[in-house]
Amino acid sequence: MSKKASQPQLPAETDFDPSKQATAQLMLHIAQKASQVGSLAGVPLVFAQALRASFSPGAAPPFTAAAALRTLAITAAVGTVTLTTLGGVKVAGLDRDGVEDRVYRIHYNQGVQRCDRFANGGALIGGGIVTEVQGARPSAMFGGMAAGTALGVLMFATAASKRDTMRT
Repeated sequence: MSKKASQPQLPAETDFDPSKQATAQLMLHIAQKASQVGSLAGVPLVFAQALRASFSPGAAPPFTAAAALRTLAITAAVGTVTLTTLGGVKVAGLDRDGVEDRVYRIHYNQGVQRCDRFANGGALIGGGIVTEVQGARPSAMFGGMAAGTALGVLMFATAASKRDTMRT
């Protein structure tokens, strides 16, 4: 007697209708993921800045927390704008049913929801801490949010179980 792997059952939710503002919901998801990728991309750049400043002190500008936060803020902003634009171009090529299907899948994907919660929490904490320590300069605040977002995504990735897939 063979056992079939049990398929997870979706909750019997009657409130969720993927047709309500489906394109806006999908673009919001794309922008959030773009922000997460842009924030993650800044981390190796900050490490490269630190290495360059430490190995060639006269040739490179000094490495400061403000410079690191500015790099993180710029990378997150460029990543968010660029990837959201590319995602928008892709969404423009989908038909209405395709958009609604993606929104439906994203809504019920617990891994995506959990990753977003980690990233959002990290952004709030990072932005708050940096604003308190460095002052309310926009580059510092947004850099702190980017650092927190990157840390949140990395924490999710290390803590994720096999059922928390990020595929949608």
